[in-house]
Amino acid sequence: MVMNVVEVESLRVMCDGGSSTLGHPRVFLTIKQEIREVVCPYCSLRYVLQGFEKPSTRQN
Repeated sequence: MVMNVVEVESLRVMCDGGSSTLGHPRVFLTIKQEIREVVCPYCSLRYVLQGFEKPSTRQN
């Protein structure tokens, strides 16, 4: 499963499912500084603090 990643500059983000016409209820998510990312519980969109990307666990 491929998860979409959005780089953000703020520790507080809003997600409404993106540009899809169906979307989902608007939720506000908080990124913990020690983790530096958060995943939306509705659409699995991953928000990562800018300049921080965890290495992929996928093997070639």
